[in-house]
Amino acid sequence: MIQKWIKPHLWQLFQQSSFLYQRPILHKAVYLDENENPYAVFGKRYPQNRFAILDFPPIYERLSVLWNVPSKNLRIVADEYGLLQAIASAVLNEHRKALVITPCEPYVVQLLQAQGSTVLIWNLLKASLKDLEQQLLQKPFLIYLSNPHNPTGLVIKEGVWKLLMDYTDGVLFIDESFIEFAKELSSLGIRAIETPNWVVKRSFSYAWGLAGLALTACIAHQAWISFLRWYLSPTQVNRIALQYLYEALEEPYALHSAKEMIIQQREWLYEALRSLSVVKWVFPSQANFLFVQFWDKGIYEHLCRYRFFIKPFEEGYRVSVGNETENRYFVRVLRRIGS
Repeated sequence: MIQKWIKPHLWQLFQQSSFLYQRPILHKAVYLDENENPYAVFGKRYPQNRFAILDFPPIYERLSVLWNVPSKNLRIVADEYGLLQAIASAVLNEHRKALVITPCEPYVVQLLQAQGSTVLIWNLLKASLKDLEQQLLQKPFLIYLSNPHNPTGLVIKEGVWKLLMDYTDGVLFIDESFIEFAKELSSLGIRAIETPNWVVKRSFSYAWGLAGLALTACIAHQAWISFLRWYLSPTQVNRIALQYLYEALEEPYALHSAKEMIIQQREWLYEALRSLSVVKWVFPSQANFLFVQFWDKGIYEHLCRYRFFIKPFEEGYRVSVGNETENRYFVRVLRRIGS
């Protein structure tokens, strides 16, 4: 079902893969095929960490309930960029184009170009829907977009979705890393499990505050999950990180409380920044950051001197929403700079 997008030689290897990658994980079985030392001190003390097993069933069960998708359509992936790296390397080559909705993190374009692919650009803030139609006519094999959009925090508009919903010539990679902060935005994960060319990424780094674990999740058609199970290293996700994630998932009320505090601070910071003379424009955000344009680009250097570090992009600056003390101090400094 996903064969048309994956590189032919990879698909052939996948079809010929051994029982090792396709077998179910049996937790009470005896595995004598992975070379671990059964006499190692820490292996004996913490037997659950002796094997670098692929899956951690309780996590998938918890996520299935939390996100309302079947556990068979979920896959935990290491590294914030690991899922995009895996999909891009499986799909793209020098003969296949990719399309990126910008502005975006620089690593996205660099990662796709590293596959030898020509990267097409459609700028969310500057280009028209007609321009997007023209880009789609070039039949990109991979389309990357984030929703809420990173770095603007905007929700992707209906007109864009109308063009992308029926596009089947390439894989649509939807990054939903910040969706927990959106008030009226539902995940597209439910649609992705039934749409073979859709892959949805969710993150545990931002709303969950677990950036140190560097874990993300893939929601996709079961064919993609099976492919990723084979394609990614069996030891890609470490067991200790999974244990910490499981403990965090046991306390969903903590996520809700922290999320609501960020949303309150985001709304306060949005109004405060709009009132400042040094600010040209603030985009209404549905993420845990605001995208700000200043009248004077020298403001960025002034902020650095005050030890405020914000993320620069060609079109503006991404400002993360901090706690109340940090946000108020940030506004005071900007007011002082503008006086």
